[in-house]
This record gives sequence, C-alpha cells and structure tokens, in this order.
Amino acid sequence: MLYALEGKVIEKQNVRIYLDVNGVVFDVLVGPRFSEELDIGSSAKIFVAMITTDEEVMIYGFKTSEEREVFKNLIKLKGIGPNVVFRIMSALELDELLACLETGNIERLSGVKGVGPKRAERIIFEAQGLSGTLKSRKMEGTTRAKAISALVTLGLKEAEAAKLVDQSIKKLGKLAQVEEVIKVALGGNIEDN
Repeated sequence: MLYALEGKVIEKQNVRIYLDVNGVVFDVLVGPRFSEELDIGSSAKIFVAMITTDEEVMIYGFKTSEEREVFKNLIKLKGIGPNVVFRIMSALELDELLACLETGNIERLSGVKGVGPKRAERIIFEAQGLSGTLKSRKMEGTTRAKAISALVTLGLKEAEAAKLVDQSIKKLGKLAQVEEVIKVALGGNIEDN
C-alpha cells in the first residue's frame, strides 16, 4: 500500500499531476488548491491513497497526512465513494470539513456538487465522532513534533528526544500541551519501560 510519493512534477492537467519518482511516472489526482501550488519541474511530496476497482487503479493525492487520513476514513462510510469524498475535500478546507461534520452543517456540505441534502445528512450522521478523533490525533502529532524539535534544539539526539517525548505523552495523555511534554521529558519523572 502506498503512503506517500516524492518526486518531480513533470506535467499537470487540471487536477491530474504526473509525478516522476525515480523514472516511474505516477498519475495522481489532487485537489485544485494543491494543484495550483505544484509547479512543473518542482519536487513534491504527495500523501496518497490508492483505490483499486475492477476497472482501474486510482491514486488520490493530498498535501498532508491528515487529509489522507480523513479521506481514508470517509470512504469507509456506507453509500459514499472515493470520488464523492474527493469532491468534498476539493471544495472544503480540511478544518472547514471537520467543522461541518462536528456541527452538523448539512447546508454547507450539501452545497458541494454531487452531494445534496440527503447525502450530506447521511455523511454527517455516519461520521459522528470522526472529527473529534481526527482533531485529537492531529493535535497529538503536532505536539509530538514540536516537543521533539525543541529537545533536539536543546542538544538531544532525535531518537533520544522522540523516546522521551513519547514517554511524556504516554504519562500526561494525548491532549497534553507542548510545554508540559517538554518539562516532563527534561525532568526525568518518567518510569522506564
């Protein structure tokens, strides 16, 4: 299973990006905003989800791993396929989409071409709890990255910093603030496993 592709953008056709990865060219569908950011000839890292059907293999590309995770979770919902999810994610920023799911904003979600009120209502109903879970994971990942970066700046090796931060987050909980994680990591108040 592919997670991400890194290579050179050799051609663009609207939302299709042709990415050369060490001589192998991948045809990747990306959202219009992300497509505008990618210049022909530039290097890019694209987080991807590969969907295989009887007719074809499609690779959907995303700017961040969080977007990829949201896509992968939404396509699991009953009655909503990858093309509909891709249209929704192309029309809405990630934070706006998560807010729609959290607040039950049927009107905004049904404004996306091909969704409609009934489908929007079903998506929101079936995705209950998803936005909170994803926000929690995003926050945890961001906290972890910032804490590791701070410890490396203070002179620790990255592997050592990562171990201390992971132990701190385990002790404090996933919603701990960066400052708390750093303090516990430096304080040595963690039991070795």
